[in-house]
Amino acid sequence: MSARNTFALLAAATLLACGTTSTDKHAPKKPVGPSIKGLDSVEADVHPAIVAWVKDNDARTKRVSFVVDSMVISDSADILVGSRGTDAGGCRVTYTKLNIDRIEGQVSEEEEVGAHCCLGDATCKPDGTHQLLTAWRGISGKDNATLAAMVAPGGVTIEVHFPADDGPTSEILKLSPKEVAAKGFPNISSPDPMQMFLGCDPGDKGGFKCGVAAGGIQQTWLFNANQPPLLYKIEQTDH
Repeated sequence: MSARNTFALLAAATLLACGTTSTDKHAPKKPVGPSIKGLDSVEADVHPAIVAWVKDNDARTKRVSFVVDSMVISDSADILVGSRGTDAGGCRVTYTKLNIDRIEGQVSEEEEVGAHCCLGDATCKPDGTHQLLTAWRGISGKDNATLAAMVAPGGVTIEVHFPADDGPTSEILKLSPKEVAAKGFPNISSPDPMQMFLGCDPGDKGGFKCGVAAGGIQQTWLFNANQPPLLYKIEQTDH
């Protein structure tokens, strides 16, 4: 069974991706616990573990959590949870990926993904991770206008390296914001936090250098020191 609800939560918080596949051999099937937005998109047997984590997290952080995305396979489940709250830096949604053991019925591992400024909050200053999550939203939703708004006025250089029968091959494009609005980011995989590792460090001249990796794909995203940071290069290597 699969469930995709790509952007219903985006308007309310920041962005939303999808639910995916699972098996139905586990019990119970009746939803458990308080109302958590997006919870009904996930297999009901993992509801108690999600509810317990959300209850503890929201009590500690004074935030409001919701389910963004899910990947349920056999005896484990990966759940992406967003937690919305306001602090001195403005309103942000922090993202955490939970791994749930469906046999034990509890969270076995959690990984902090990063944060995205709440839509419409001018007091929050976007960083590199914010922009990566924006790119995820734009590529996954085929929202080229969002992608174009991320690009520096001088354009973005896109380099894609991939194997071929006669050796490694590269394609290099230089696209203006207007061209991105028409084409998006050709051949660039979405930096999906459910399937990829995302990380950002300070880059040259006050910007951000962000790395994305999973399986046979490695990406580098370079943003300038503008506020918000604007994208000027993507490099992707396919193995």
